[in-house]
Amino acid sequence: MTSRIKKALAAAAGASLLALSLFALGGCAVTSSEDAIRDAVSQELDIYKNMDQRAMDMIIESAENEGLTELGIDGTEFATAVLDGFDYRINDVVVDNKTATANVTIISKSMPDFETKFSNAVNDLTTSSSAATLTNDNIEQAVGTLAMETFDDTDIIEEDVDLQFQLEDNTWVSTNVAEALGGLDSMVFAN
Repeated sequence: MTSRIKKALAAAAGASLLALSLFALGGCAVTSSEDAIRDAVSQELDIYKNMDQRAMDMIIESAENEGLTELGIDGTEFATAVLDGFDYRINDVVVDNKTATANVTIISKSMPDFETKFSNAVNDLTTSSSAATLTNDNIEQAVGTLAMETFDDTDIIEEDVDLQFQLEDNTWVSTNVAEALGGLDSMVFAN
């Protein structure tokens, strides 16, 4: 049961990273390279910050694929809980000829904090005196409720990340976005 929630979060993060790893920035005829990179990074991260339907759908699909509805977890509520508190700040963009680095601060719920608090809550449930009287359906519903309650108690963290880009045929292409974001503790991107 708890592994379903962890798998759904991992699948949602994987979908988020795949979507981000595919973005390329068009030529810079009108704006500077720095502005083009800033705009593109903002455009991609804004879907999470603004809880756009594209981001919501990726997370809802992950929740449904992992059977979270069997735990009484609504996909839309799950997606909203994952994205709640997400923000970002583009600190700097440095272009050096045909390479560029965007330093970005990601503000998000902490996956390790969620996992620890959720595991503790499930442990408390399963070791309580009332656990022996619960049916499997009751336990599944209780685990689903604990997961959603844990989202509310999860710490929001800030992490800096350097996103690398390379100029190829007048197009800025991300070279490490999936890897860089996937290495964070952010609930939205953590692998």
